[in-house]
Amino acid sequence: MQSVKTLALWGSLAPCFALVLSSAAFAQSTSSDAVTPAQQTYQDQQQQYQTQERKYEAQADRYEAARDHYTAARAMYHRDRWSARYEHRIIVDTSELMDARVQTANGHVVGHVEEIARGPGNHVNAVRVALDRNNGEVWVDSGDLRFDADNKIVMTDLDREDLRVMSRETY
Repeated sequence: MQSVKTLALWGSLAPCFALVLSSAAFAQSTSSDAVTPAQQTYQDQQQQYQTQERKYEAQADRYEAARDHYTAARAMYHRDRWSARYEHRIIVDTSELMDARVQTANGHVVGHVEEIARGPGNHVNAVRVALDRNNGEVWVDSGDLRFDADNKIVMTDLDREDLRVMSRETY
């Protein structure tokens, strides 16, 4: 008889128990759907990071394309061989370099030095050459230059016409 009373009592409480369980499940589902301020901050930061990452990748792609363009353009210019006298002479940091005449390896004067670009340790990386006859300006890498300190002349192994073409290049 005891088991029948318990079963009857349980049977009458079952709807209430089910209601309590369903209310708890509803409360849990709505609380997990709501975003806390900390979660919102994290999501915002994640979004900013992804935006910055996309911008960086786009900049890296543009840089690589410009570098490849520069490398291809630089490779197409004609270079003369250095005579034995200038083979091992390189540009060193010197005040005599500013306004020095610039000439090709075959002796044609093409302009004068207007600016020097220096790297770490004040090493000369390139010079800006103002070309004669208003043919523009061009940056020439130090690898394409030699300095004749005796005559105070900067020599380039690049061809005169190539220097003119280089002065019209834009990136």
